Amino acid sequence: SLENAGIESIERGGTSIEAAITEGIKALSSAYSDKVLILISDGEATEGDAVQAADAAKKAGVEIDCIGIGTTEGIGINYVDEKKEQRIVKDQSGHPVTAKLDKVMLKSVAAATGGIYVHAAPGNFGLEKIYKERLSKIKKRQADESLLRTYQEQFQYFLILAFGALLISMIISMSAGYEKN
Repeated sequence: SLENAGIESIERGGTSIEAAITEGIKALSSAYSDKVLILISDGEATEGDAVQAADAAKKAGVEIDCIGIGTTEGIGINYVDEKKEQRIVKDQSGHPVTAKLDKVMLKSVAAATGGIYVHAAPGNFGLEKIYKERLSKIKKRQADESLLRTYQEQFQYFLILAFGALLISMIISMSAGYEKN
């Protein structure tokens, strides 16, 4: 279960951005007219071909916006253990594992699908920029589409005609009654 997952749950390190994109494409069904995948990563892909997966995303109509985290120099990967203590991830040799930001790869993935790249910084994770430049426009487009699909009720015209026919029928029957008297 998710509660039991931890840094020790993974036998070996590595990132397959290709697998993440492939799963994202599967998750975004064709029922959606606008499909956006937000990839949050250091961009250090140790498995698969992320740019090839981005090409497949473009063919599926999925835009990928990337948020790059970390530094190009590399930073240690920390986690909090079950005792709530800060720990550093180490490899089998006991050396600290570092993650280096690969901006070039993340920019290539975003560019391949028409998306954007944003670098996360302290106090500015980058989601606001993606929302302003991408997601808010999608929401507006979908709202415009739904406005085009609104139906206009036109029963009023038939109701007025029926009411008019009833009124004329009443007038004719009343005038026929007066002629007999």
